[in-house]
Amino acid sequence: MTDYADMLARYKRMRGISRRLSKVLPDYLPKDAIQETAKRLGCWARETIVLGHIEQMGVVTDQAIHGSLRDGRNAVDRYAAEHPPAPGSDEEAVLRAMQRAFFSLFKMEGRVSGVGLHTLDLLNDCRYFLADIALSRCPVEGGILATRVVPFDDFIMTTGAGLPVDPEIKDELVGCLSDLREAWRGRTDITRQDNADMAARITRVCLRSEGAEQMRYVGVDEEDAADAVDTLRVGRNDPCPCGSGRKYKKCCGR
Repeated sequence: MTDYADMLARYKRMRGISRRLSKVLPDYLPKDAIQETAKRLGCWARETIVLGHIEQMGVVTDQAIHGSLRDGRNAVDRYAAEHPPAPGSDEEAVLRAMQRAFFSLFKMEGRVSGVGLHTLDLLNDCRYFLADIALSRCPVEGGILATRVVPFDDFIMTTGAGLPVDPEIKDELVGCLSDLREAWRGRTDITRQDNADMAARITRVCLRSEGAEQMRYVGVDEEDAADAVDTLRVGRNDPCPCGSGRKYKKCCGR
């Protein structure tokens, strides 16, 4: 039987470390990485990064940190080489996991309130438990999240820059997945560059949709107090995510 209390405690420790690292990792990017990433994601026009919402900048930065490879290394690798963590420490566990981070589309299934939710990796046909306190409080079953995740032994966590898949682009993304499966069929040498290219392609599609404007990113300290509306922006006339059956404006939105 899964010990969710132990998992939650470890998730909070790992999440706190990963957030601290995320503040310094941009310093280990090549000078042109953000610009080149913005171009790949379709967010570059007239020598400027153009976004639908300011929080989408986190998506661009995340793609640059993990997907801008120079000599096969990204910003996480360069940081780890210059600041080797203490053997056996939590920081070592987080850094090694971040070096194995991968991007995919995750279908959200059953929730464990206050801890996370079960997911299906649609690209690799694998099931994972996604530790995420805020998402565990949202009525998100059946939804799809495009995100990069950091894998640990018994759970995964996002790098903090996921995008919900809007139904209007679902067919286009299914087409992307079909193309990728065909291109990768029989290959045993899928590289980090392959995953980075796939992430850029899917993220570019997601950023064009309205769903990209619904995400708000919260820190590990905020997660403990987060309600569903803190993570997914809800329209005034949408059903309230608390499950009351009333419109948001007549319920929690009051």
